[in-house]
Amino acid sequence: MKYLYLSFALLLFACGSESTSSSSSNSGEASQEASAPEDIIAEMSLDAEGSEVTWKRFLDQKATKKQVKFMGAMMDVELGPMQINMNGDVTPVRGEMTTTNGEASSGNLIFDMATFKFSEEKGEGIFNTKDYPESELTFDKFEKLEGDAENNYTVTMTLTIQDHSEKIEAPLSVTSSEENVTVKGDFVFNTLDFPLRDNVQKEAVVTDEVTVTLNLTYDK
Repeated sequence: MKYLYLSFALLLFACGSESTSSSSSNSGEASQEASAPEDIIAEMSLDAEGSEVTWKRFLDQKATKKQVKFMGAMMDVELGPMQINMNGDVTPVRGEMTTTNGEASSGNLIFDMATFKFSEEKGEGIFNTKDYPESELTFDKFEKLEGDAENNYTVTMTLTIQDHSEKIEAPLSVTSSEENVTVKGDFVFNTLDFPLRDNVQKEAVVTDEVTVTLNLTYDK
């Protein structure tokens, strides 16, 4: 009987030790989870006066026919092939940038489309600025280039013009600090992806692209 009591006592001691060890381990894990640092979020606003946005448009178009009114009658006019280069600037009016743990994580930029003038394709310009005075570029994702010691990122953006949105991805230089974020570089969009050109013969358009150059500063 003594052997039986002794075995039972040893069994209880072993179970108690395992329970204590397991409880201690779980307590340690919970403590580590509780002590995990929270993300530090900061909000910044666009320095509109200290920022600059410029654009270049390249249009390459084949020969086309167009009906025009001449002396009260409609007639076909043949237009030869053409290549056009034009450039200008557009006014950035406002924007916000969010940083997470000191790195840019999301943001936006609002353009004044009345300053984004192309050729007189609609009498007033390629954009309908009366109904759509502003357009928006959002910065959806910043992905640092692997192995790059500089501030180069692949940035996923959404460009919205006249209620139509298109995803754009471009390499940009992004520098973040406690006081500001700068975004520099180019992205390209195709005008035919947006509802901009009336009665365009798409099959005749070889290229109609706009390169937008950003030099932006967001401050606390």
